[in-house]
Amino acid sequence: MAREDIVQDNRRETQIARIVGLKPSEKRAGRDATDLHSNSFELKSATKKGVTTARDVGVQTISKWRKTYWVVATGLIKAGKFKIDSIYVAHPDDLEPWFAQLEKTLLEEERVCDKVLKAAAKAGAAKDDILFVRKKCERGITRNNPKIPLRRFQDHCFKLDHTNSKAAQKQLAEFVRNHPLN
Repeated sequence: MAREDIVQDNRRETQIARIVGLKPSEKRAGRDATDLHSNSFELKSATKKGVTTARDVGVQTISKWRKTYWVVATGLIKAGKFKIDSIYVAHPDDLEPWFAQLEKTLLEEERVCDKVLKAAAKAGAAKDDILFVRKKCERGITRNNPKIPLRRFQDHCFKLDHTNSKAAQKQLAEFVRNHPLN
């Protein structure tokens, strides 16, 4: 990721957090922002058909995502600035079908690695070599920035009033109150 992409992502996330009344996190990993009750939020912006997620997404990442709300802003970049057209809030249950499909794919790849490593052990491969490859497989069974279809948010998530910050903040607080995390 280029340096200006990181800054651009931070700028967009700060913009989203400000509109919906969230406190941006200083440590971004897995918790972009929080509300007054310490609920975690993943903040994303999208200009095209998909919502980018993260690097090296594995089953552990999906597990974290299942414990956080998502706030996604859509829009266009005009004159170097992100102009928001809409903002959606999602409970992790709203994204579960996508999470489950990605997790299934990753677990199947993990199963194939185990199968091959067992065959290598039966064929006489050295234990140290098998352990080395196993560690590489565990670390390497990830996806780089899988994209959640924007349609998922548009069709299954709650749309906030992006034109009125006070209304958006009230809507978000009510959504969180009515859809607690498990």
